[in-house]
Amino acid sequence: MNAQPLLALDWQRFSLMQSALIEASAGTGKTHTLVLLVLRALLEQDLRLNDILLCTFTVAATAELSARVQARINQLAAWHAQFLVRPDPPDLAQGDGELWSYL
Repeated sequence: MNAQPLLALDWQRFSLMQSALIEASAGTGKTHTLVLLVLRALLEQDLRLNDILLCTFTVAATAELSARVQARINQLAAWHAQFLVRPDPPDLAQGDGELWSYL
């Protein structure tokens, strides 16, 4: 892997087909970004959670990441449920802008 430093990670354009090391100081939004990348992988690549490997340095960080992913999945499920009765539901597989603005 050819590591090149990024000033800011654009989670919406970041390729899901590569391995990456995300390294930054505390409070910079790493966990938030990782959660959004996981959601993208689940929706855009038709992956399951068991197909995704995320590594952190501590048990506490792993628990936090897991809790945030689960919370966002629950949030997404609630968002999606409100569209089940709509005549024109958004296409989640196409990264519908309405979905991403909600998250």
